[in-house]
Order: sequence, then structure tokens, then C-alpha cells
Amino acid sequence: MKHYARVLPLVALMPLTAWAQGDAPTPVVDDVIEISAVPYGADSESLTQGVSILQGDLLNREIEASIGETLSSLPGISSTFFGPAASRPIIRGQSGPRVRILIGGIGSIDASSVSPDHAVAGEGLSIEKVEIIKGPSTLLYGPSAVGGVVNILDGRIPTEMPEDGFEAAGRAFYGTNADERGFAASVTAGVGENIAIHLDGFHQEADSYRVPLGAILEEDDHDDDHDDDHDDHDDDHDDDHGDEHGDEHDHEDENPRIVENSDYRVTSGTAGVSFIGDSGFFGISVSHLDSNYGIPGGHGHGHEEDGHDDEHDDDHGDEHDDDHEDEHGHDDEHGEEEEEIVRLDLKQTRIDIMGGLDTDFLIFKETKVRFGWADYEHTEFEGDEVGTVFTNKGWEGRIDLVQKDDGAWSGGMGFQARERDFAAIGEEAFTPPSKTTEWGLFTAQEVEIGDVTLQGGLRYDHTRVKLDAGNQARNFDQFSISTGAVWQVADPFRLTVHLSRTERAPTAEELFSNGPHLATNSFEVGDPTLSKETAYSAEIGAHYHGDVVDFEASFYYTGYEDYIFLYQTGGEEDGLPIFMFNQANATFYGLEAELSVEIVEGLRGRTQVDWVRAKVNATDEPLPQIPPLSFAAGLDYSSNQFDVGAEVRYVDAQNRVAMFEEPTDDYTLFNAYLTWRPFSNVDGVSFSVRGRNLFNKIARNHSSFIKDAAPLPGRDVRFSINVDL
Repeated sequence: MKHYARVLPLVALMPLTAWAQGDAPTPVVDDVIEISAVPYGADSESLTQGVSILQGDLLNREIEASIGETLSSLPGISSTFFGPAASRPIIRGQSGPRVRILIGGIGSIDASSVSPDHAVAGEGLSIEKVEIIKGPSTLLYGPSAVGGVVNILDGRIPTEMPEDGFEAAGRAFYGTNADERGFAASVTAGVGENIAIHLDGFHQEADSYRVPLGAILEEDDHDDDHDDDHDDHDDDHDDDHGDEHGDEHDHEDENPRIVENSDYRVTSGTAGVSFIGDSGFFGISVSHLDSNYGIPGGHGHGHEEDGHDDEHDDDHGDEHDDDHEDEHGHDDEHGEEEEEIVRLDLKQTRIDIMGGLDTDFLIFKETKVRFGWADYEHTEFEGDEVGTVFTNKGWEGRIDLVQKDDGAWSGGMGFQARERDFAAIGEEAFTPPSKTTEWGLFTAQEVEIGDVTLQGGLRYDHTRVKLDAGNQARNFDQFSISTGAVWQVADPFRLTVHLSRTERAPTAEELFSNGPHLATNSFEVGDPTLSKETAYSAEIGAHYHGDVVDFEASFYYTGYEDYIFLYQTGGEEDGLPIFMFNQANATFYGLEAELSVEIVEGLRGRTQVDWVRAKVNATDEPLPQIPPLSFAAGLDYSSNQFDVGAEVRYVDAQNRVAMFEEPTDDYTLFNAYLTWRPFSNVDGVSFSVRGRNLFNKIARNHSSFIKDAAPLPGRDVRFSINVDL
């Protein structure tokens, strides 16, 4: 009875955020995966919210230049796709300041949530595992996680001594579409009995990518049908001429096949060291990231657009600019009317500290500490000129205290704080320099009562947003509460339910923006009087994990009070449409489902469906950039030496669009892969081939601001080797 007495007030008062549902597009039956993003210990079978895990061979196949594209095939997730190098994940229709990107449990400390053309710092080929918590994750990670959390794990700080004193891993690949190539390597070695040293690094780069003929649209092409009539011709044309002649012949096409200025290059290195003892560990790492990538679609400060000039400039590219100017003498005449080529040069230096200690203090058995500091800067070049410089010097830290188990009762509590000193200086400085500080206290509790596990928790946060100039500042107090239950109906079958109420304070950009934001082709105006938004969420899930059938489905609903969003006013400023931040009640709801069935031993068939809707309640108008319905079906065969599979992925047209937003046609992609493990006595070596969009179909990501100028890539075949020793 004492457990019933303790749990009743917690069910009423305390929310536990997070957690449960599936692994990856191909479910792994009987694999219970530990979720490290949950500091109090949890796995994929014990949680009440949607969770996806990407690791191992599946991660090796899916990994891309950006975290958004790496995760985009998972149920409930799409991407913002601002070219191959800049893409953040969208979770159940939510993105930007409502989705937190974490590196080892600490924020990425960059500018990626400010604008979709800003890449996430810290991603890349060094990723070992990605955990995605879908839906409100505010309890553990603060108000900015109201839409979900993506936790990237890269092993930069060792938490245990390497087996046999030494571990090494490597990854290398080549992709045909954009001459994409990259490699990564990591080594963890023991020094004596208690010291572990870790070194890793990666480099990847690509040329501008190719799309099917007719995929790139001009502004006056929106009313045309987006069909695939020219695909077969494009296939033959690509094979005949090849990449080496692409630039030479693209100017002969009325619509070039290369998405100009979509190339990228990124390099990163990390060094870490840990002291590991019988009762815990403490480690530190230093890393540096250097990235340079282009923004497709022409988002510079060119004045008037001219179709001939834009096409002519794209056909010749950067490498021919000087020759074009010298030989033809056109540059001065048309330069004022051309869009400038925009490139981002991004650098981040980061220090991370992590520790864990077994304790016997009062009711606590373990203490976990995490801290991260970063100096981030990226410069946007418009041609050869510096356009805008974005900086973010920030830090984040947290302490988690894990309680001693008391029979069926477990849980913990913690403290989290972070600071963000952000500035944008230059022509695209649409938001003034500001400092944001935030701290929070939280608790999470769990109790087992027969076949039912009840979870609950509570969090309080204080947020202060202050402009550097003057005394203008806003302070917000936020409370979050949630509760959930896992009912183990039978051994392979369980039901979950999750309820939460969360609050989020507006960001500095939402409060104080006032300037041109060329990445989204808008003049953004903030509202310093915005209030915090409140979300009421519910999720119901069904999970069946049997030997033959593996099934998961989740239905979710979130009703927002004072939801903050951009709306187009109809006016113009500096030749750009004016968008203002506004508040209104809004609703998000949707469904995710996965089914995997073993047909014969080793061969499984699978299907996946993902559907989300979002609207402004007062007008019943759709919110912008909401992903359309998608469906996938495939076959996968696994053996000791081979994995082979193929899938058809269908994405529906999106005709439920906001005012001034363009609809998107449907498309179907065919993908396939083959993985070969040649050495029966060495588990960690594999070779793989992966084909994407093998029939070279035109595909536009509806959530992308530049979907007409930068459609999704055409046919790509990637060859890779992975070593884990």
C-alpha cells in the first residue's frame, strides 16, 4: 500500500517525458535497446513516448552529410533540407526552436535553430548512435524540447576501459551522384589500469549534386505540372556524358541538371581522456569542426532577377567566373541584376566534460555530471564579400541524481542550466545581439504495480532573454508536467499512454527580429510582447514484439495555446515579403505505424506509414511546411554474411498549404542496399552498396524553403566500408 500512496500524488503532479517506441525502419525483434538520453536508466521496452534508434549497420547505410537527412527515413521524422549540408530534423511536424539537437546529452551550441540554412555543428561520419525522442521531452531537456530531442552519441569521452586495452573503428564511402567522398576513424586506448584516451576525426566533401532533367523550377513555373516525363531521357543523357562533362553540357539544357552551389566540405577532430575507476569515471574532450558549404537557389542580395543571367551564371559556376568576365565583358552590365552566390564558412571549438560516480548519499545511488562549452561562428559570403557573421558563445551543464531503488519504485532529480550569447552582424542581421540564460529543476519517478508501470515528473524553468543594446529584456517562468503508463498486456504485447502539459518561452528571434532573412526569402518582424506558449499533449501506443510479427503504432495529439508562428502580412520591405511572428491556438495530430513480418527464416517484409496534420484553430488554415503523408514497403534478408534489401517509398502530394505557400506533387522512390561481411571470424568488417532514387525520379521535400530550386537528389549509388575492431 505504501507504493500506491506515493504514486497517486505523482501521477497527478509529475511528468516523465519520454520515451518508447521502436528502433529503426527495419525493427530488430527481441533487441531491447538502452536509451542513454534518459539519465535514470530506461530501454526501448519500458517507455511511454515514441523513440527511434539508429545504430550499427543501419546507421552505416543511412548516414548523410546532415543529421536531418540521416534521420529522414525514420517514422515520424522528415527534414528541412536546405541542401545536403544543412538539414535539421522535423519531428511530427515540429522543428526549429521546438526540437533540441544534443551532442552526448548537451546542446549543440550553434545557430542551427535560428534558420534552416544553418547546419548543425557536431554531426558527421563520427556518429556512433542516434536516439530520437518524439513528442514533448521538456521534462529532462527544457522548454526547447517541446517537440522532441535528437541525441547524437560519438564516444568522444570514454565511459569504460576498452576491451583488451584497445578499440578502433573506421568508415569510408564514395557516392556517385555528387562525387561524394568521406572517411572517419576513431581509436580508444587504455593507458595503465585507469586511463582511457580517445582520438577521432572525419572528413567528407562533395561537388554540387544532380537532379533529373526538368526538376529545377523557375519562379514562373509553379503552375506547371511537376511530372517525370523526361526521366528516361535524363538517365540516358547522364550515362552518355558522365560527371566529367556535366558542367560543359548543362548550359545546353533549358533546365540544368546540376543544383549549383550545393557542394560542401567538412572536417572535424576530437581528443578525449577519461579516468575510469571502480566507482565511476570522469572525462574531458576537446573538438573542432570546420565546414564550408553552398546555399542553393540564389539567396544573396542581388537586386532584380533576370532568368537568362541566372541561368548563364549557374552554367559556368565559380570556376568559370573570371573567364566569363574577361572573355565576354558581360559582368559589369548584368552583375547588378544577378543573385550572388552564397556560401557559409562555419567553425566551432567545443569542450565537453562528463562524469559519473556511484554514491551512497541519502536516497541517491549515482551522480551524473555533464557540461559543454562552445565558441561558434559562421560567416556568410555573398560572392567574395562578407555578408553576415553569426556567433554563439555558450555553455550548458546538468547534474542528475539517481535514486536508490526502493522495491518497485525508482527515479531521480536534477538541475540544468545554459547560456547563449548570440549575435548576427551584417546585411542579414535580422535579429539583434542578445543573451539568453535558462535554468531548471526537475524530477522523474516510476513505480511498478503488477503489469502496469506508472511514470511521472515535474519541471520548473526560468528563462531570461535580454538584448545587448539597451535594457530591453523579458523573463519567463515555465512549468511542465506529464504522466504516463506502460501496461504489459501479455509477454509480447504492451500498451502505452502519455499525457503532458508543457510551456515554452519565445526565443530572442521570435521576440526581437526586424530585418531581411534571405534564407527564407522574407523580412521577419518579431513581437516583443509575445507570451509563452502552452502545449497539451497525448499519445497512445500499441507495441507487439513477437518472433514472427513485430508491430508498433502511435497516435498523438497536441493542442497549443498561444502557438508562435510566422505569418505573411501581404506587405513588402526591401523587396521581400513581410512575415511577422504571431500567436494563435493551434493543433497538431498524427499517426505513425510500423509492421514487420518474417516470411521465411531470415526474410522479413515491412511497411511503414507516417501522417501528420497541423492547423490554426481560429481559421482552420493549415500551418506551413507540414510534411505530407508517406508510406514505405520493403523486403529485407539477413544472414551471417549478407544483408540485402529493397524498398519503395511513396510521399503524397501536399495540397493542404498555408496562404502564399506552394503545393508539392507526390513522388515515389526506389531504394536498395547490399551489405557483405566477408570474414566469418571478424564481425566488425563490412562492405556495402546502397542505391537511392534508383529510377531517378523528381522529388521535392515540401518542408524545404528551396524545394523548387533544390529538389532532392537524383539517382545515387554509394559504396562504403566499415571497420569496428
